[in-house]
Amino acid sequence: MNHPKSLPAKTVTALKKVCLKEKTRVPKTLMAGLKMIEHYKTGSHMIVDGHIYHQDLKIIRGQVTDNWWRLQGHRLDPDDIKDVVHARPKILVVGTGYAGNMHVPDITRNALSKYNIDIVAEITSNATNTYNQLFSEGEDVAGAFHLTC
Repeated sequence: MNHPKSLPAKTVTALKKVCLKEKTRVPKTLMAGLKMIEHYKTGSHMIVDGHIYHQDLKIIRGQVTDNWWRLQGHRLDPDDIKDVVHARPKILVVGTGYAGNMHVPDITRNALSKYNIDIVAEITSNATNTYNQLFSEGEDVAGAFHLTC
């Protein structure tokens, strides 16, 4: 039997995606130190699970929705995250851009709160670290990331 640390990262990531879909937890010994977001280059691109993305994106239950556009550009409205609300993660991490230009209004925070979804909104470089930390701890976390400004 393999020790959990000897499993390839891609195998553990696949297991994590299945567990997220089924709303079960992967043992923390398997998740320790894993990153789903491998790299964020300020204002340019993000590498998630081996794929490069140049447009804003969301990560829900381990699945990436790329080329994500909001109804009002630099404002995150409830309609922009209906898929997140439908998935009901425990936490939504929002990357507000490298300069923090994307605003999360109270109406959006209240909509998430109504469904017991906690929100962490911070500049994207910090948000990627927060997302990875929560992901590696086995938390049920979703992400919505504005990659530029």
